[in-house]
Amino acid sequence: MTRPIPAQYAPVVEALELDAAVLVTNESLRRHLHDAAVGSDPTVAIHRLAAHGWLLPTGVRGVWEFAPGSHAGPVSHGHPFLTLEAQLLATPELSARVALESAMWLAGLIDRAPARHVVSVEKSVRVPTALTRAYDVVRFDAVCPADRVGGVPVSSPATVLAHLATSPTAVANWGLVLDGLADLVDRADREAVLAELQGRSNAARARFAYLVAPFDPDFIESIDVVDSGVVWFGPRKGVRRSDSRWNIVDTVLPVSPTEAARTERR
Repeated sequence: MTRPIPAQYAPVVEALELDAAVLVTNESLRRHLHDAAVGSDPTVAIHRLAAHGWLLPTGVRGVWEFAPGSHAGPVSHGHPFLTLEAQLLATPELSARVALESAMWLAGLIDRAPARHVVSVEKSVRVPTALTRAYDVVRFDAVCPADRVGGVPVSSPATVLAHLATSPTAVANWGLVLDGLADLVDRADREAVLAELQGRSNAARARFAYLVAPFDPDFIESIDVVDSGVVWFGPRKGVRRSDSRWNIVDTVLPVSPTEAARTERR
């Protein structure tokens, strides 16, 4: 598809091509216009470049995706976390990261991506509308810093394990998680896991032990789990199984962690 470039904006498009830009902000485009000595109003320039298919909307106000000439048309890069990256460019102080099944997929722990990608945001933070439109947004206060994968922050395996144990109802596809649980446990740094569990509820610790004990029973010995009554793994309905050792009532897992571990060993 042919995309005309208004002559006065050709130096701007050229600069973006040379920078191999993927995301650009209104402010960075203003700088490019200034550097190219283009006297056009920045708002008009942005509008015209967008109208000709050089700038694509990201859903985040003030941030655009640049579609280079190599795309042969106004075609997105197709990165599933482009909206998250754009939002963090607009609000770098936002504590958001790829989480749960999506983090496992990016880390290569599961082969299939979830039907809808998952992003976590700290509990005290207002969630931008762009994120709720693009992702399943869950609340979680991580302790450990995020890993960086493909330019976006991603929960580490240790953080994912703690998140699974703290909020089992936040998981949309437990079957997908169980497929990669053995590798997730193996990949998680033990000190980071202990740091993530520090200060969390006894219920979270009991759920963690229920999930992880079949895969690494020795590590569970270092987790202090106090019996404080029945702990629900999932919503309080539709009981699937119970585990007397950890006093767990499981309502969500398609198979028990013990059975998942047996399957992994076969």
